[in-house]
Amino acid sequence: MSHANFNKLTKHYWIWPIAWDLFLGALGGGILALVAIFDFVYRSGVMGVTEAPLPEVGAIFAVATFVAVAALAIASAMLIFELGQPMVFYRVFLSGTAVIKYGAVAIMLSVVFGFVYFLFYLPPEWNLFYYGWTWLRDICCFLMMITGICVMLYTGLLLSSMKAKPFWNTPVLPVLFVVSGFAMAASCMAITAGIWPATAFGFDQAIIAYFVGHLHAIAAICLAGTFITLLIYILLQYGAGNQTARKVAIRWIKGQFALGFWGGVVVLGVVLPFMFFLTGGMAAEIVAPILVVAAGLLMRFLIVYSDDRQAIPGEERFWSRMPDPHDKFLTAWKK
Repeated sequence: MSHANFNKLTKHYWIWPIAWDLFLGALGGGILALVAIFDFVYRSGVMGVTEAPLPEVGAIFAVATFVAVAALAIASAMLIFELGQPMVFYRVFLSGTAVIKYGAVAIMLSVVFGFVYFLFYLPPEWNLFYYGWTWLRDICCFLMMITGICVMLYTGLLLSSMKAKPFWNTPVLPVLFVVSGFAMAASCMAITAGIWPATAFGFDQAIIAYFVGHLHAIAAICLAGTFITLLIYILLQYGAGNQTARKVAIRWIKGQFALGFWGGVVVLGVVLPFMFFLTGGMAAEIVAPILVVAAGLLMRFLIVYSDDRQAIPGEERFWSRMPDPHDKFLTAWKK
C-alpha cells in the first residue's frame, strides 16, 4: 500500500464536533427519558412512592427539560455541519439502512415532544395548555421517554457499527453511553430542579429537596455502573486479539490518554462525585454534578479521538493496486 493511500486509513475524519454531538445527544436524551420516568411514577402515584399523586411534577424539571431540548437542537446543528454538505442534509432521512438516519429521526422527534411537554409547565399566566389538553402532555411524556432512550442508544450504536475501527466496534459502547448519559442527566436535573417555575405550581423547598435527594441517588448508582462498564470496556479491548484495539487501550491505560482517563474520567468524573453524592452537602449539590457532566464530555472526546483504523477485508489489496498520485504516467499528460 502506498504512503498516500495509507494516510487515508490513519486520518482523523471525525473530530470535535462529533464528540460534542455525542455528548449533547446523550445529555439531552437522558434528561428527557428521566423526566418522563419521574413524571410517570410521581404524577400517577405508582407504587405509593408519595402519599398522593403529584400531577404537576414536571414543573420541578422544567428548566432541565428546556436544557435537554436546547442540547438536542445544538447536537442536530453540529451533526448537519459535520456532514460536510449542510444544504443537502435531508438526504440523511432518505437512506434506507444508515444508523445516522435513525439517530437523526430520534433527535428530531425528541426535540418536538420535549418542547411541547415543556410548554405545559410555563407559568400559568403564559400557559396556553394550563386548563386542558392533558392528553397531549401524556402522549408527549411517553414518546419523549422512548425517543430519549433511542437517542442515547444511537450515540453508542453510531460508533460501534464501524467495523474498520475496532476500538469502537463493540456492543459494550452503547451500554456505556446509556449509563453515562443517565448519570449526566440525573446530575443536570439535580442542579436545576426547582429553579423555575416550580413555586408557581405550589412546590415548596421540602418537596424539591426530596426530588434532589432521589436524583443524587440515581446519579450515584449510574456512576457505579459507568465505572464498571468503562473498566470492562477498556480491559476487553486491552485483552483483545485485535492489535489495533489493544494499541488504543494501552494508550488509555498508560499512554497518551492515561492522564485524561485515570485523572479526568475515573477520579474526578466518577470516584469523587460518587463520594460527594453519598456524603451530601454543598459538594453533592454543585460540585459533583459539574464534575459528572464535564467527565462525560471528556470521555466522549477520548473515545472519538481513539479512532485508529484497520483495513477491512480486501481493502489493502484494493489500495495496493491503485497508483500513487505522484506516478509519472498520471502527470505526464500535463506536460
